Amino acid sequence: MARLAEFGTSVQHQGTSVPRVPHYSHLSSVGMLHCGSPSHIATGDRVKRSNRSAKRLAVVLAILYFAAMTLAVTYPGVRLVNTIRPFVLGIPFVFAWYLAWIVGSLVVFLILHRTFSK
Repeated sequence: MARLAEFGTSVQHQGTSVPRVPHYSHLSSVGMLHCGSPSHIATGDRVKRSNRSAKRLAVVLAILYFAAMTLAVTYPGVRLVNTIRPFVLGIPFVFAWYLAWIVGSLVVFLILHRTFSK
């Protein structure tokens, strides 16, 4: 009788060892086995690389924005805009300054969410 070994090893039949080759024919019926050309594979790699670089760019820009925000709403930056007048939409300018940076951070988070949810 033939004794089957573990997956990917060998099958012993009548004292000789024959390498066991796995069959993947069942994957082609469900679309999991691709028989594309190398150019198809290279195009997929290019898409993955460009998607990865877009994500990296979005993260770098977000980090730069939040670094600028930190400087703008703390001592060095807020000192330049620390005035009550002029009023912006009925609130003092310094509060409008803070509000503008907060709304900007909302936009940055929305961009990051859209970039990473693709």
